[in-house]
Amino acid sequence: MRKILLFVILGFFVVSCSSDDIFDEECGGVIDFVGSRSLLVELVDEDNNNLIENGFYDMDFIHASTSGIVLNSEDLTPEFIEEEHTLYLPTFLGNEEKNQWVISLSETDKDTLNYTLAIAEIRDKFEGVVYCGTSVTLESADYNSTTISLEDPNTQINSSYSILVKVVKTE
Repeated sequence: MRKILLFVILGFFVVSCSSDDIFDEECGGVIDFVGSRSLLVELVDEDNNNLIENGFYDMDFIHASTSGIVLNSEDLTPEFIEEEHTLYLPTFLGNEEKNQWVISLSETDKDTLNYTLAIAEIRDKFEGVVYCGTSVTLESADYNSTTISLEDPNTQINSSYSILVKVVKTE
């Protein structure tokens, strides 16, 4: 009886110590990079007039910079963005710490977009093969110290998987 009990206990430990954790297994394939949502910024006045469309800000002058990368007006309005007169600010250029875009709207008017990313290793097992990759998630953002709600059901997400943010500029 003791031997049977000993085998049962020993069998329990062997089964308990085996790992089904796919993070312990070697990668057999790659999951495509999963990027974060970028932000589309629409600048409006108190009457909801688009300040780029009405000429208050000259798109040829606007540029934005982050971590030594400078985007000119052409970079800020790529062709794949359907919304006209908005500024496209990709968030995947950041790291896991605090990140910041400085947006120069005119010689004297500069805005800031601060954001935080979460970067995580992702793994998935399919038909016995472990696939590995990286996921980047936009955790938080604020524009000129005003928090951007990323979880609000009214937040608009366009076809390019970007979050549309309306910024009201006051004189």
